[in-house]
Parts: sequence; structure tokens; C-alpha cells
Amino acid sequence: STPTPTPTTTTTSPTGTTAGSDAGGQGSGSGAGTEPGTSGGDDAGNHRHAPTSGSGWDPKGYKSSVLRRLNENKRYPRQAEVMGLHGTCWLSLKIRRNGTLDSPPTIMAGRGTGHTVLDEECLAMAHRTRFPTFPDDIDAPVSVAVKIEFVAP
Repeated sequence: STPTPTPTTTTTSPTGTTAGSDAGGQGSGSGAGTEPGTSGGDDAGNHRHAPTSGSGWDPKGYKSSVLRRLNENKRYPRQAEVMGLHGTCWLSLKIRRNGTLDSPPTIMAGRGTGHTVLDEECLAMAHRTRFPTFPDDIDAPVSVAVKIEFVAP
């Protein structure tokens, strides 16, 4: 049996700096990045950026941790591997203070991979993931947009 490839995660900040982590494993796998802006909960649809002082809250560090956890739970679907499928999807996540999802993850409108099997894996990996917790003084839930890339091994 061939080991399942574990992809590398890359976070790109709004300023263009990049920090990556490799969850180990084999194969070319996939990477992930973020759109600018991790925000606290929303009131009437108005997203507020989480504070960066007080508790030492680091939105970029939190996004990096979210991506690392997603990467640990990513599986390249066998059907996609056999067919040589690849693509990018953008997930929208709302995470509770305790690290669980506040609502089901969604693929942002028009931002799927174009392949049902890969889009389903994007959603499934979010359901499998226990996300990092965050301090009580941060507005919850925290919203994160995450770019997930699938590259055939």
C-alpha cells in the first residue's frame, strides 16, 4: 500500500511575507494560503478585526495554526489521484473559541476546484479538524478564509 501524501502548508500575509510548514509525509501534495484578514465575530455582517494587544493575540499566527491543523487532516482523494485532478478552493470558516466550527464550512462562491471530489475533501477536512483555541478577550467566532491547493502526486 502506498502512503497518503501529506502536503505542505504555506501562509501568505497581506504584506506578502510567507511562512511555511511541512507536516511531513511524502508526495507533492498541496499547499494552503490565506486571504488577508482574520476577523472576530460579526455583528449585523460587520467584520471586526481581532485586537492585537492585551492578550498577545496574533491573527497571522492564528491563521498559520489553522492551516497547520487543516494540513494535518488533509487527504488527497484516491479518485482524484487516479484521475490526476488538481485545483484550488477557498474555504470560509467560522471558528469558536474552543476550536470547533461555529457553522458548517463553505466553499466561497465561484472559488471551488472545479472537481466535486476535491471540493468535498476541502469541506471534509474542515469537519475533521479541531482548530486552535483563542483567548477570551477575542470576539468569537473568528472568521478565516483559507486557500487550499490540490496537486496530483
